[in-house]
Amino acid sequence: PMEPIHRGQAPPRPHDEAARLADVRDLGVATSGPDAEIDALVDLAALIADARIGLLTVTEEDEQIFKSAVGIDAAGTSREVSFCGHAIAAGTEPMIVPDARLDPRFVDNPLVTGDPNVVFYLGVPVLTAHGHAVGTLCVADDKPRELTTRQVAALVRLASQVAGLIEARGRVGAAGTRPRVDTGALDR
Repeated sequence: PMEPIHRGQAPPRPHDEAARLADVRDLGVATSGPDAEIDALVDLAALIADARIGLLTVTEEDEQIFKSAVGIDAAGTSREVSFCGHAIAAGTEPMIVPDARLDPRFVDNPLVTGDPNVVFYLGVPVLTAHGHAVGTLCVADDKPRELTTRQVAALVRLASQVAGLIEARGRVGAAGTRPRVDTGALDR
């Protein structure tokens, strides 16, 4: 028999998977184009963590899409090997993996054993207004790491900002227009 490519643990599905996928679809986050504001927040996340890689991931049914990426030249991965799939299944708190080579979920993961050689990972679920994680704001590095409480708190706040932008873009996309400014108030 053939050996499986991935002997680690595939991420479990969150209990709210159907509603979560509906939010991903309804907000259009996986299909919308590049976003300079989100890119800037992802870059800031990597700077705060002093990490080689920063990502905004969107977790679809079978894949994870890199909506924004710093330090890695890839469009995404299969959900089966994604760290972020584990993060969104774990709940709303940040998931921190100081050394993936020592974690049974990831020890044989191809993202750990090969390029991009992920050793450290921290992923913060990006939550919609309905409380569903559409993906994560995450940082990763090729060496073991520990972040300070303040760094983690800053990344949690950034993830909240990213969620707000995604929600605003989704509302604009659903309406087909940008919100209008009430200029009447300015004329008074």
